[in-house]
Amino acid sequence: MEGKHWSVEYMAELNIILTKVIGEVVLQDVKEAILYSFELAKKHGTLKSLCDCREMITFNIDTTFDNYILAKFYDNLGIDRTLKEAILVNADDTNIRSSMAFFEIVAANQGYNIKVFTDEQKAMEWLINSV
Repeated sequence: MEGKHWSVEYMAELNIILTKVIGEVVLQDVKEAILYSFELAKKHGTLKSLCDCREMITFNIDTTFDNYILAKFYDNLGIDRTLKEAILVNADDTNIRSSMAFFEIVAANQGYNIKVFTDEQKAMEWLINSV
């Protein structure tokens, strides 16, 4: 599945949903990507997701209010709190990294297991090796 600034695929060999977000995104783009990725996760019966945001150039989301909206969006979709989601960001982009780190805290406060990484290997190890 694909949107203007995102694509979603199922990695069968790893039983992981891979979402790639690219370019300049707004809240609606992120919500669409989340919706399709979790529909695909449900279809394949997986609770592991990797969201690759390394090619995202801007993240036009108010770092406070919209992050709370995104966490609430997870609730509204009925996303299982045992889901593990690794968010991969570019280590050199401090704005996106900071925003995603804040979202990690907001999501954790809502009971979701989401972790932000700058290293793809560490993100994959966390997803694959953790229960």
